[in-house]
Amino acid sequence: MSGLDRLDLRILIGAGSFSDAAAALQIVEGLPRPLFSGLGGLFIEEPDVFTTCQMPHQQIVSPSGIRTLAPKVSEIKLLLRADARAFERAVLRAAQTVGAGCAFAEEQGDLIATSLRAAKGWDVLLIGYRRVHPKRGKVVVIKNARPLDETIDTVSSSLSHTFSTERIVLSVAPQAETAKAAQINPSLLFDSVGDCARALARINCLVVLLDLAQGPVSNTPDFSRILDAARCPIMAFGAQKQASTDEISSTAQSHLSGLRKS
Repeated sequence: MSGLDRLDLRILIGAGSFSDAAAALQIVEGLPRPLFSGLGGLFIEEPDVFTTCQMPHQQIVSPSGIRTLAPKVSEIKLLLRADARAFERAVLRAAQTVGAGCAFAEEQGDLIATSLRAAKGWDVLLIGYRRVHPKRGKVVVIKNARPLDETIDTVSSSLSHTFSTERIVLSVAPQAETAKAAQINPSLLFDSVGDCARALARINCLVVLLDLAQGPVSNTPDFSRILDAARCPIMAFGAQKQASTDEISSTAQSHLSGLRKS
């Protein structure tokens, strides 16, 4: 049995649309089986989604590039409901395929902050993000100066093999002596998360893996910066240790709590 078979991960997917969730599920389905014993879905309705449609005569640009009037609030709610149901069905199918437990909940709030609050007790938080690049991207790992975590090393290498794509490791740490001591390629070493994000924006990424407990990405602003730059799903380990003490709604908690580790 390989190290991957023994990981027994519980993975929570947070997404604000079905297209974003589908991109995350593609990553989950690319993992060797059986890798995870539990799969959760958290559909998050972000307040900003209603802002544009509440403005009179406001126009939007469709994915095909056509300008059209923004939909009504009632129409947006119907679309979100359909997305949530499609997300729930997809999570159930993915879990049943490998005989894993399954949970699903809906919540309102900021995508990342709400997902982090819900991640308490889950091994991995996977934020969905629909990729728009037509070519398959690279598997990217973001770490500090410490040796790469064994689990992240194993999972990222496996994803690189499954999707037949290159793996890149980006390190955020002080330059010079740190780079020399850790034998880090200077071109892949950055002084700050901001510098790393700017470099990440120039890479076509399939998925980005990071450890919230170890850093360098360890808070909501930095997480948002990485997600905006990568424009792909983010697989965050150590999320349960960074989860806020603030709770999500009791309904969402009850739906997700069954698969959490004690």
